[in-house]
Amino acid sequence: MYKICNFFILIVLLSIKLVFSQEEQEFPIITEVLVSGNKFVNTVLIKKQLRTQKGKRFSRIDINKDIKRLYQLNYFSKIDVDIVEDKDIFKVIFIVTEKPVIDRIIFIGNRKFKSKMLLKEMSLKEDQLLNEKLIANDILKLKEFYEKKGYLQCDINYEIEDYEDQALVDIKIIIDEGKKIRIKKINIIGTEKIKEKKLLRKLKTKKRGIFRSGFYEEVKFSEDLDLIKGYYQYFGYIDIKINNIERTFVDNNSKVIIDIHISEGDQYIIGDIEIVGNTKFSIEQLLNASKLKQGEIFLPENLNKDHKKIRNYYFSNGYIDARIDVDTFSKDEPYVINVRFKIVENEISFIDKIKIIGNEKTKDVVIRRELNLKPGDKFDGVKMEVANLRLKNLGFFKNVDIYPDPSKRDQERDLIVEVEEDRTGELGFGAGYSSVDHLIGGIERAAEILRRFALEKKCNVKKLIDYSVNFTCIKTKKIIGYNLEKAGVPNNLLKPLEKNVKNSSYISLSDSRKGALNKKWKIIINDT
Repeated sequence: MYKICNFFILIVLLSIKLVFSQEEQEFPIITEVLVSGNKFVNTVLIKKQLRTQKGKRFSRIDINKDIKRLYQLNYFSKIDVDIVEDKDIFKVIFIVTEKPVIDRIIFIGNRKFKSKMLLKEMSLKEDQLLNEKLIANDILKLKEFYEKKGYLQCDINYEIEDYEDQALVDIKIIIDEGKKIRIKKINIIGTEKIKEKKLLRKLKTKKRGIFRSGFYEEVKFSEDLDLIKGYYQYFGYIDIKINNIERTFVDNNSKVIIDIHISEGDQYIIGDIEIVGNTKFSIEQLLNASKLKQGEIFLPENLNKDHKKIRNYYFSNGYIDARIDVDTFSKDEPYVINVRFKIVENEISFIDKIKIIGNEKTKDVVIRRELNLKPGDKFDGVKMEVANLRLKNLGFFKNVDIYPDPSKRDQERDLIVEVEEDRTGELGFGAGYSSVDHLIGGIERAAEILRRFALEKKCNVKKLIDYSVNFTCIKTKKIIGYNLEKAGVPNNLLKPLEKNVKNSSYISLSDSRKGALNKKWKIIINDT
């Protein structure tokens, strides 16, 4: 019986193989693949989607998959395939009909916000191919935009208007803005451990008052929800949840009552605090002045502070590759949280070289003078953070990143200082300055160059002052103001800078604190 079954299975398999081999012989090799009908979509892009290729045997399965793949691009309203066969020629032609191009996006009914502002919220733009999926997504984005501005009942729809030649279309965005909604009342439902009134006083979203408009703003309300959760977590209720938000429109849809449904959860306290993996430093050293105390309320903020403190302790002692992980877990008591810090110390690292990258205009010496580390020092993560801040305070850079060379794991590694220069931080007259040392290049030389630039109208002094007022480093402002005055810039132009540094204390432009006092710019001037 088994032999008969096996025999029949063999016959079926052979017959299937025979059918497929006959099909393969029936369909010839493709000599060329062409695309026609496309005006805007690149032919190369279309061909990249195709499994049907020159030199392959023609396959109906591949053709079907190719058509599906092309439709998924959302560029075509119709796709046909034509075959041209003649002796040794077998061409496959994909004939595509592109969707129409968007000529205009027209907003109707928008009284509160200009069309240009609304257009910035949309992904779809004029002169692109029509894509109804993108339009639907853009309508949602516009609704979110209006809701954030307090128009909770805004209704937005769209229409597509065809041209006679069907090559172009207009998209009409029809907006019913509705009224901007005021807050009538906010209820926080589910409060037992913390009083509702106490929470409501913390919120930014409030009903109308003497100094408040009382309008609903989605951004503020989202911040308020985070504030509620943060307030509960501060008191150890780390399982706090916002379950639901209900909005009821009243007073002819001009006001809203908001019901915030919450679950408070239970209050957690701290159980055991463990440290494992530490061989270089004792538990007492690592937990010195710890924020976490056994038996006290568990606060996630304090856990983060202790985590950072232990990390910084290792980093400041040269263990820049130390990894500190933290776990929280419960044992027998459900509302007691135990904390375990897991440490992988790795080896101590020393600085080999200091490499500065990204500075095209700022001299290396300007950057190096801000660094509180030098070759041969132990890596110190805390000092690296301080150096990072000092470089940012120069006002020269958009971004500053200081890190050990990631390509090495040796005991001696290079310290990389990577900067991205900001043109608003440039003086533009050939001298650099440091918040640690005196002006590089000399104040007199800088004033001389700036005076020449100002006279030749190569330097926009007013724009330079406007930029300088916004600098975070007070010393930078003083140096610029002093140099501009030396260059002969009138007092009326210098007023914003002078006012900005008026209430600051005296600083020296060098290491010495001896010299003449400049009362206007609150600086100590000396020969060095």
